[in-house]
Amino acid sequence: MKYFFYLIVFLTVLISHVDAQDYDWARHDSLVKAGIDQIYGIQFEKAENTFDIVIKEYPTHPSGKFFKAMIT
Repeated sequence: MKYFFYLIVFLTVLISHVDAQDYDWARHDSLVKAGIDQIYGIQFEKAENTFDIVIKEYPTHPSGKFFKAMIT
């Protein structure tokens, strides 16, 4: 049972480390901020293109789909 616990902890740390390396969080945040600014600036086509990039580059992160829904 103790080894099972250590295995779970090891796999959790490994997965979180690999997941953190896959994303360029600064780029993600700047794209999302730019898209939100475009929505508030009534530049809906630019915002849609920006969130399409977010969805393409970060397919598992829900922010691209969420903020693209704000356009409608």
